[in-house]
Amino acid sequence: MKKLLMGGLCVLLMFSLVVFAAEKKERRIAVASEGKNTEGPVGEKLGRSSFYLLFDPQGKFIQAIDNPFKDARGRSGQSAIDSLRVDEKGGLTGGFEKPSIGERENFWNPMLNFFAEKGIFAVVAEEFGDDIIRTMEKRGIRCVAFKGTATHAVKKVLEKKTEEQRRSK
Repeated sequence: MKKLLMGGLCVLLMFSLVVFAAEKKERRIAVASEGKNTEGPVGEKLGRSSFYLLFDPQGKFIQAIDNPFKDARGRSGQSAIDSLRVDEKGGLTGGFEKPSIGERENFWNPMLNFFAEKGIFAVVAEEFGDDIIRTMEKRGIRCVAFKGTATHAVKKVLEKKTEEQRRSK
């Protein structure tokens, strides 16, 4: 009886592992946004936007999620722009040195891990720096700069993807 029970459990375990392995995580598109509306504008900065709007690979809206990194800052606790001041002659003062690429990559890693967990293959914002583009591409995430609505941004991502697939054939 024990052998039969153990054998049944082994078969059930193997079956569940095969099903789990065969399950493919759906790839998604994330659009930076200040609101949860898909017809709203794309957010200016990926890391500072209030929300990420998630779309499936066919362009269907899935959900809006809070950006857990929107209030994150570099090592000083403030952005370079936040630290600038106007002196009595109207000139800008303050600021701080830009962190090294290694320091910035360490700062970006939690956000990139978050995208990987969500199955993100493309992210959209109004602008990206060259360093974050290179870092994301190393992780298999495409950066798409777009100014307009989230819905139109997703259409652009899908058009680029289709065009690249045609070229690779």
